Amino acid sequence: MARIIGDTRVDANNPSGTVVDDRFLQGGWVSFQPENTAGDGYLDHGVRAPRFSIDGNVLTWSYPPINGGAQFDTIQTGTLFYGAY
Repeated sequence: MARIIGDTRVDANNPSGTVVDDRFLQGGWVSFQPENTAGDGYLDHGVRAPRFSIDGNVLTWSYPPINGGAQFDTIQTGTLFYGAY
């Protein structure tokens, strides 16, 4: 049975973060619900979507770095739900 432990907004104001919770040791999961999708007004290279990782009892997230001409990329914002099994 999957259960939600928490949620947080992921955007330019919260571009990276960490959550430490021993319940991830039971088996952790993430679900990112974006507010914008591919094709919604992008000017250049596209979308910079956040990346998520669970290692042991630590969940981390961050956006990939800007490369070259990607300064016009749109940051994909949304809500991150995370939980354990």
